[in-house]
Amino acid sequence: MAQTSTAGFAYLSALTQQIQKKLQSAIVSQDQRLNLLQELFADIALEVDIRA
Repeated sequence: MAQTSTAGFAYLSALTQQIQKKLQSAIVSQDQRLNLLQELFADIALEVDIRA
C-alpha cells in the first residue's frame, strides 16, 4: 500500500508541476494564452477520463 501511495503522490506532484508550468506560460504570453489554456483544460480532461 505504501508503494501505491508513493506512486500516487509522485504522479500528482508531476501533474501539478505541469499544470503550474502551463499556467505560468499563459500568464507570461498574452499571444498564446488562449491556446495554452485550451491545452491545459484538454490535458486535464484526458487525465480525468483516463483515471475514471
